[in-house]
Amino acid sequence: MRIILLILFLCSAALSQAAIYIVTSTADSDVCNASTCTLRGAINAALSNSGVDTINFNIPADAVNQNYMAGGTGQDAYFYWLIQPNTELPELNEIILDGTTAGSSVAGNPTIVIDGSLAGTGTNQDPMDGLTLSGRVTVKGVAMVYWDEAGLRITDGSTNLVTNSWFGLNLPYGLAAAPNRVGIQYDSEGTGNAIYGTLGGSGNVISGNTHYGVATTSQSKNLVLYGNIIGADPDGQIAVPNDSYGITLQGSDHRIGSANLPLQNNLISGNLVGMKVIGFPYEDLSNIEINNNIIGLNLTATAALPNRDGMYIQWGRGFTIVNNTIAGNESYGISLAPAISDVIIENNRIGVNFPGTGFSNSTAILSSGGAERVVIGPDNIIAKNRYGVRVTGYSNGHTHILRNQIYENDYLGIDLGDMGTDTNDAGDLDAGPNRLQNYPDIQAAQYDTSGNRIQISFSVDSQIGASDYPMTIDIYAADISSEEGQTFLASTTYTAAQYLSGTPVFRTLFADGPVAEGDLIVTTATDAAGRTSEFSPSFQLAGDADFAISCETTAFTTTSAMTCTIDCQADSINGWSEEPVLSCDNPDSQCVFLPSDTISFTQSTVPFTIKLGHQSTSPGQYTTEVAATAQLQGGPVVRTEILEIKQLAVSDYLFKDGFDGIVCQ
Repeated sequence: MRIILLILFLCSAALSQAAIYIVTSTADSDVCNASTCTLRGAINAALSNSGVDTINFNIPADAVNQNYMAGGTGQDAYFYWLIQPNTELPELNEIILDGTTAGSSVAGNPTIVIDGSLAGTGTNQDPMDGLTLSGRVTVKGVAMVYWDEAGLRITDGSTNLVTNSWFGLNLPYGLAAAPNRVGIQYDSEGTGNAIYGTLGGSGNVISGNTHYGVATTSQSKNLVLYGNIIGADPDGQIAVPNDSYGITLQGSDHRIGSANLPLQNNLISGNLVGMKVIGFPYEDLSNIEINNNIIGLNLTATAALPNRDGMYIQWGRGFTIVNNTIAGNESYGISLAPAISDVIIENNRIGVNFPGTGFSNSTAILSSGGAERVVIGPDNIIAKNRYGVRVTGYSNGHTHILRNQIYENDYLGIDLGDMGTDTNDAGDLDAGPNRLQNYPDIQAAQYDTSGNRIQISFSVDSQIGASDYPMTIDIYAADISSEEGQTFLASTTYTAAQYLSGTPVFRTLFADGPVAEGDLIVTTATDAAGRTSEFSPSFQLAGDADFAISCETTAFTTTSAMTCTIDCQADSINGWSEEPVLSCDNPDSQCVFLPSDTISFTQSTVPFTIKLGHQSTSPGQYTTEVAATAQLQGGPVVRTEILEIKQLAVSDYLFKDGFDGIVCQ
């Protein structure tokens, strides 16, 4: 009995071994034998065999009998075979379809072209697709053109891989459209499914289709899409647009682009809209990540190759947009509709490429006022667009804008509501996007050289209820226009109790970036719910806090003795608040300070009086130093005024009636 079972197992193992089928004909008959094997015949043969089978190509270069096309010279030399099915091809399962085995064209085009122009049309229930994948299928090195619906559809299953292929481009150079309705349609909920390659290398080119480059359904999950060109020619230099969307993305848990390895980004340029994203159903987190793509520029990111809109997030919850370069688009870089929430936008370049060259979007980011829990930042560069971040529409949303580099946009860096700068209103009771949050009112600000610090005094006029407390106050170095926050410097809080106190808040904050006396700063206020204000008007940093003393008269003439009353003042510079103590050091002079020998800076200039007494038996030149000394933790700070007393001999004076020889002023 054991011997019989062993024989049966060995026979079963032998029957399940994967096979290799070699296509030798461009015909569409269902045959695959030793003399002739068509693509249809190879697919059916592979489907009848268990295991993952491989379909390779070795078709004679016969222009008469085998739809073989060749031409061009030098670097433009090309060849390919044209396969034109008369009906839809069988669904692929556990098959590797390797068009690269047909050989490499110098021009770089796929050498197996599967053309749907003779296959007819389908229905909504039974669409006419080129290749249909349903699990453990790899397709590489083919071109799919002129299919009524999708050039390729992934219907179900896991580990469906598509690489090194063209969808929607004409042959041989891919400079114009040979459209499918959709380049690639993705319906699967499986895992390990990828449309991938290296950008400008083994990635797919999905361009020229009449509706979408790549489309997913609302129930789809887990698509990985990286290293592809979507909307441009194979060199990524000229537009071959997908007429509606480069990508229309529904479902959940999709990954568009990747930062794990070089050249895993997608180029999404030249389309009507680069990408439309719809998370579904709304009550579930979509968990869609859009990472490290070029949207609106050419392959080298050195010239604009615009979409009308770069990215449109229409519906759903849970989106992460990170590490992308979004520039050169005609309208919006990123547009967020009202019916979305939980969006993170961080570390993107919007309006510039990696070296910082500007390629303007009309608006970098548009966030509808109804969008909730939108976080723009940290570390985005939003620069050289017409508009930076615009928040429009409703009052019920939350768009938090923090710690970005926003600079050199033609209009406002942050704009709430109607275009143009909003002025603070009393109590912040007005309505609009982000509740038209009032920005901080800066009373004073100075640079502190003792540790690259900023000393700032501010308040925010926003009643409790108009804003949720505590607020976050972000401080930035202003850009060249003095209106936008280019470099994040520091952050602090502002509480409800501080607002109710009615007095400005004073803070000393270490700056994250270099600052200097004379620099301009701007600030934003963000309430506890994540509603950020526009930038405040710029404020120039004063230097270190300091103080000085001075007297109206500093030179005196006398005989052997004198008493003079001198009017003086102490000045607080850049907000100095410590109390200095007055003294004078000449043993021949006595100073009485009125009203006190301690200066309290209740105002920026504090007057005081010195009753100066001098007495000496010897004529000569005498100097009295009046000192004001403030004792600080790091040591005393002393500021002085010098009084010169010239004592003459009695014989040197010409006395007249009423003159005692003393000149005090």
